[in-house]
Amino acid sequence: SGLRTRVVGSSDITPFGAVKATYDTLKALRDGASPSDLDDSIASSELMAQVTRLAEYDEWIDEFLN
Repeated sequence: SGLRTRVVGSSDITPFGAVKATYDTLKALRDGASPSDLDDSIASSELMAQVTRLAEYDEWIDEFLN
């Protein structure tokens, strides 16, 4: 009956951002973009490598395989 507002806490923002990024990526692919067209996006940037600790992961692979 009344106007309801919702306060979005910081814990809600991350999943919304992930859904939006997934949607945008899939939409671009549907609309004809190739995966190589998306290489300049944040998903392939140095930030993504830092967040996923890619360098450490590569070191672990080298240690395991050697």
